[in-house]
Amino acid sequence: FLLDVLDNLPRLRLSSSQLKMVMWVMKHCNPTDVPSFSSFRAKQRRLQKACGIKTVQHTSELGHIFYVNDIRDIISKDFANPETAKNLQFYPEETDDSMSEVWHASRWREYPLDQLTPSYNKEGKRFYVNELSKLTDGRLVIPYIWIMYKGKVHARCRQAYNTEVCVIHVIIAFDELRVSVDDLDLNYLDLLQLEIPLTFQDQYQSYAEAMPNNYRAMDKDHDFFTIWTPLWADDVSGARSKQYQKHVNVYMSNSNLPGQLLQQEYFVHFVATSPHASAPELLGAVMTQVEDTHQNPVECYNAFTHRPCSFRIQVPNLPADNPQQSEECSHIGHHGLYFCRICKVGGSYEMKESDSGYHALYNTGQPRSATETLASIREQLRLATYGVAAPIEELQTKTGVKDKITQHWIGILITKANDMKRSQVGRSPDEISTELLAWLNTQSKLPFNPLLNVKYLNPPADTPVELLHTVLLGIEKYNWHGLHTSWSSQQQDLFTVRLQSTDLDGLNVPPIRAGYMMQYPNGLIGKHFKTLMQTVAFHVQDIVSDSQLTLIKSIGELGALLWMAEIEGLDEYLKDLEILIDNVLDAFATIDPSKILIKLKLHILKHIPDNIRRFGPAVRFSTEVFECFNAIFRMSSVLSNHQAPSRDIALKNGELDRVKHILSGGFWFQSDRWVRGGDNVVRLLQEAPILQQHLGWVSPHKPIPSSVRCAGRKKREQSALLGANTKAIQADWSDSSPRMSPNSSWYPGVEVIAQSGDRCAIGSWVTYLQDDHFIGRITEILTSSNTQISGSGLLTVERFSVAEERHHYLGMPVLYRYAPPSDGDDANSSAALSSQPYYQVIPSKSIQFNFNVQHDCRLAGCGATATERQVEERTETQREIKVIEHVDQPRFIINTHALHNAARLRKYLPRYLTAPRPLFSDRLKRHHELATVLRTSQAEKRAQTQAKAKATRERNKRKAQEARVVETGQIHQDDSMLGDRDEHGYYAQVVLPPRKRARPTSEAATDLDRVV
Repeated sequence: FLLDVLDNLPRLRLSSSQLKMVMWVMKHCNPTDVPSFSSFRAKQRRLQKACGIKTVQHTSELGHIFYVNDIRDIISKDFANPETAKNLQFYPEETDDSMSEVWHASRWREYPLDQLTPSYNKEGKRFYVNELSKLTDGRLVIPYIWIMYKGKVHARCRQAYNTEVCVIHVIIAFDELRVSVDDLDLNYLDLLQLEIPLTFQDQYQSYAEAMPNNYRAMDKDHDFFTIWTPLWADDVSGARSKQYQKHVNVYMSNSNLPGQLLQQEYFVHFVATSPHASAPELLGAVMTQVEDTHQNPVECYNAFTHRPCSFRIQVPNLPADNPQQSEECSHIGHHGLYFCRICKVGGSYEMKESDSGYHALYNTGQPRSATETLASIREQLRLATYGVAAPIEELQTKTGVKDKITQHWIGILITKANDMKRSQVGRSPDEISTELLAWLNTQSKLPFNPLLNVKYLNPPADTPVELLHTVLLGIEKYNWHGLHTSWSSQQQDLFTVRLQSTDLDGLNVPPIRAGYMMQYPNGLIGKHFKTLMQTVAFHVQDIVSDSQLTLIKSIGELGALLWMAEIEGLDEYLKDLEILIDNVLDAFATIDPSKILIKLKLHILKHIPDNIRRFGPAVRFSTEVFECFNAIFRMSSVLSNHQAPSRDIALKNGELDRVKHILSGGFWFQSDRWVRGGDNVVRLLQEAPILQQHLGWVSPHKPIPSSVRCAGRKKREQSALLGANTKAIQADWSDSSPRMSPNSSWYPGVEVIAQSGDRCAIGSWVTYLQDDHFIGRITEILTSSNTQISGSGLLTVERFSVAEERHHYLGMPVLYRYAPPSDGDDANSSAALSSQPYYQVIPSKSIQFNFNVQHDCRLAGCGATATERQVEERTETQREIKVIEHVDQPRFIINTHALHNAARLRKYLPRYLTAPRPLFSDRLKRHHELATVLRTSQAEKRAQTQAKAKATRERNKRKAQEARVVETGQIHQDDSMLGDRDEHGYYAQVVLPPRKRARPTSEAATDLDRVV
């Protein structure tokens, strides 16, 4: 089995040759039971058949053949996997205006309520929605949706009343109740067994006809669940080299799992790939599997309840990058006049440059719908049967609807229509059109994007805006390009030095390679832009304009809000988000009013608030984890023989899932019972961090808050301190803490775990709780040398105070040294700026979380005046590089552009220090002013473009004339007869001699000459 694991590690793939060498080495180490390579492969095939993922062949409407891993099997494995099953959430949750998961959002509730998980199992008794039930207090209710509320399952019910004594005569009140499942007593079947007549008034017969629930006949007396499965698709290269080998891939995740888990590769599953078929073709095949679960629910084993269950699948959304989502929506793309796939904003150039049209680009327009898109596609097919392409292109331009599958059939219909016109002259165009439409119905059931025909899925609305390509590789990339291209080489060098000196503590970003980023400014990727978005504002003083600084600050503030995974106060959050999005758009417009005309990613930001309300926090529908999963696919492609790539890659990824399932203790059906691997196999994943790393799984075990980590034993003993030699002995101690003895022995700590789980080291900025919340910088971490004492310790922190006003340049909160009040002063009054540090000793359990703080270098006048030795190959060289020398000015800035702990920080700080401020109070007036500037600039650009095009045409004409002169053989070494050359090197005037042609000598020659 260990060989099987070694052969199926997603991040450490071995070729067959490498595996044979491993087995050869094993045989020469004299172990027992080393299989041959062929018997090993045979054993793998048997295991795959017993507990693997089924791979199914499909043929698309366009005739492309590809293979799909059955998502019904994939989700069955999620239920049978104890690491997954225990975390599955089946019911939407009601919260107090907070949001952190997809089930807190509204998307699930947009479905008909019976399409959600329809039942609840209480001690073996199943209660269904739309069925009469009785509570423990005797009341009658009809549940219509199951919900989570305060960690427990509840039912939203309509109350029913019994009006007679010996007969249950039901009258339904439309008062809503929220009832805990603990209060449920009898279900509908129990009421029938009471042998008491059950009747409904005439106006409530529709309720009676819905009982018992139809799903009782489908679930086979098993628990019945609804699983929500987003499907990601994109084109990916199957090669490691720069040569692009296009494959269209489809991955999936199970959004019944918490969002924190879905950021791990372990919970991402490969579904399909094809170098030939398009994404709609692949997704159409997957949708047939989804739709089948509604008629034939999938039976499986629930490893959490240890009971059989069944499920059906819903696809709530389609995450992808913007071009791919346009294809899935049958949209013309961002180069169209109506460039938004979600709404109908846009129009002709004249419209978009008008006052009203330009302002409309900064708002959401009329929503698109799958129904309207499908109607436009059907009209395009009808027009194609008349054999003329121009009306179709005009309709596509007018509506912004263009479908890749439909284009295939439009080309065929136009060709057949023209052939029929030539061969059947007497027939009317309408007759030909009718015949061709009938022919099309015999050729294809869906001559268009199959996603438009999926029940309860509306692709234009259900393709949420994702952060990686829209924000990091979108607006932040545009901003970065505008910055580095406007700097001189000296300014670029200064920015590089400043960026390299950034304090990274509390940012959770990889080490900054500022030299690389400035050397290759156009080759940065998402992680670089995420770092720049959080830090660039502190390093651009004196090298950017006011409008550029405004844009930098606007993007930084927006990014911090968008990456919040836990939202408290949803309504206020969305209002703040709308202000910040408007600020970003207006800041771009101030620099270049035409930017929004050519960059779709600016307008599409306006749809993010609605996406968050429907799908949860923006990080929950981010695609970064899918993009990372491309590396696993790519290795499967590299190690295949490329003869049947779709089949080989699907089979291999099915094996990867199988090994992952077995290692996780997953169950499978064998010999009439559910079995799993032995205890030694199951313990491998839990006890081997190297396996966890290669499987992309993060252990749920979290560090213990308030615990202190020290150096190794040898270093710890060498660095032991007496209490008299610590900073804590001179600091202010809280009243509740016993003072340190000068003769006590202490070990210096390396880091302490905050209540949030953050690892805080010396120099970290933290908030701590001592009767109230305060801010400080850790200067010392101590833990007792007495081994009998627990891992908690004492911290010495330098306390700081938050200024009442924001920073005048960056608009962020400011920190200054705390000065304790003098005798007679109010202890709660704001202290003045102190030149002396104030140290305080606190227990490690007081630390709440850390955050990022930067020195106020602009005010202090810090410059690149210091030098240090450059390190190469982990060795100091003789070369010196400049670094920032910080002036000892105790004034710091809280980095509110940082993504880490942004929600906690805003909860701690006063609202007036973090509330967003609109750039313009009257945006309509501002947009009209910009539209006036835009019309002038665009007119000048078009005039320049026309003049340039005219000059190019004339230059090409003269070039062709010169070529004709050369053909006649009349150019000699002395070419002065052609006149002078222009500034492009071409002759200004050429007089062509008459072209002489030979007289044809035969009829064939005459025909050939006519063709020429």
